[in-house]
Amino acid sequence: MWTCCPASGCGWASASVEDVEFEALGCDFRTRGKRIDEQIELLRQLWTGEVLDFRGEYDRIDRGGCINPAPSRQIPLWLGGHTEPCFKRGARLGDGFIFAATGEGAVAGWERVKFHLAAYGRDADDFGAELLTLFARDAQESVDHLRRFRDAGGQYGCFHSLDKGLGNSVDAHIDFIAETRRIWDTG
Repeated sequence: MWTCCPASGCGWASASVEDVEFEALGCDFRTRGKRIDEQIELLRQLWTGEVLDFRGEYDRIDRGGCINPAPSRQIPLWLGGHTEPCFKRGARLGDGFIFAATGEGAVAGWERVKFHLAAYGRDADDFGAELLTLFARDAQESVDHLRRFRDAGGQYGCFHSLDKGLGNSVDAHIDFIAETRRIWDTG
């Protein structure tokens, strides 16, 4: 059964905002991909609950980092993006991929992720795929994008109510989500 539900997240800042954040931390924005690769490796080690020594290009932990109690299972990491390096990284290191695109863009991206999953010997059936309807202009278009993605094998969808001219009214956002859900349920 395909699920479509409202959700929230973080990290959806514009590149100019991210540039400022990286600069404030003394980091080069252009190294973010390599940093993510290293951070994922470090997170997975931290979640084992073992004391560790870690020396990466960007991060270092000496005899520390133990998370106790450790998670009882691996915590799924879903990655996102819209470029070939992002698709490849997601297939190599992630447990799922979040597309912030049109339905057509998400379908094309999902095909690229599946290509890379196969190259890494991973099964697309064991990998998550979600579309965030960031670029849909209204409720009907949100549903159209989600249906196209679902029909191409996407498993999850998220109605995005920001940037739809709804302002700061919580009720307007709730109404938008309710209308999107009504259209989804009727078709």
